Amino acid sequence: MVHNTKMVFSLVLAIVIISTMEGANAAESVTQPDSRVTISQGETVFLNCTYETTRSPVLFWYKQYPNKAPQLLLTQYDASNEEKERRRGFWAVLDKQARSFHLRKNSSEISDSAVYHCALSDTVIISS
Repeated sequence: MVHNTKMVFSLVLAIVIISTMEGANAAESVTQPDSRVTISQGETVFLNCTYETTRSPVLFWYKQYPNKAPQLLLTQYDASNEEKERRRGFWAVLDKQARSFHLRKNSSEISDSAVYHCALSDTVIISS
């Protein structure tokens, strides 16, 4: 007797969030409240990032694979064609009133499994 058995695999995408990069001033910081987010492949990605600063903020998201340096994923500015390619469906909108820069993606992929860093950099004003 032959049994025709199908094995079903559940693919899980684990996204680890690490608080990172505080400004030189104690009033300038980035907060990522979730230490680990686990979602299934194809589900929506939503990673929280809030910030505190006394200046005009400039925010970034970095993606880091194990044993690799962080790579820029996106910035708050409009994307060039090169950046759109690098983003692979990720996007974030700076909300100055809520002081947030949450990372989103409509449909996750296994290759999205990584550590994500939200970073804050103050605008530099050069006086002559």
